[in-house]
Amino acid sequence: MQTRVQFQQQKTWENYWARHFTHDSWPETYYAVKKCTKSTYYAALHYKIITRISASNVALYRYKIKNDPLCDRCRMQLDTIEHKFYNCVQVHDFWRSVALAFRNWGIHVELDLSHVITGNTKNLLVNHGIILAKSMLQNSEIVPHIDSFKSRLKKDMEIERYAATIEGRENLFRKKWGSLVENFA
Repeated sequence: MQTRVQFQQQKTWENYWARHFTHDSWPETYYAVKKCTKSTYYAALHYKIITRISASNVALYRYKIKNDPLCDRCRMQLDTIEHKFYNCVQVHDFWRSVALAFRNWGIHVELDLSHVITGNTKNLLVNHGIILAKSMLQNSEIVPHIDSFKSRLKKDMEIERYAATIEGRENLFRKKWGSLVENFA
């Protein structure tokens, strides 16, 4: 059952994307991160982004915490959630590099605005990569380098491998990480 806040956020995003999300797709969006990782940090960040409460310079300026609402990276556009995580020219190049890395690993993915914001691509590894990339963008005023992304993804994979071994869930680990294990060997 949706709360009033969730329903309002759903309508906000529907209006922004100018397309209709089915009732079933929003629960998938809310749980996309929980399905792909156990990280509470990633889950909290995902929730803040999809409910539009993630700190942006526009919001911080409104509350008089920042002196201006412009993007810290490009200094040309207002720093909205959409801009911070996708529309900034510098960030957009980063997403192209992330998509190319996945293609090089044999995973074809389209990383448009809706996939990046919702983290809901039906592929657990891609969803993991999306939330990892968003966490890197959230925590830096400069755009991360693709090598840093690959290194962090490898570290996440190693942590999940260790947890899967302890929990006896190696099959689920292999199902999610697949051929990437060999690429990172």
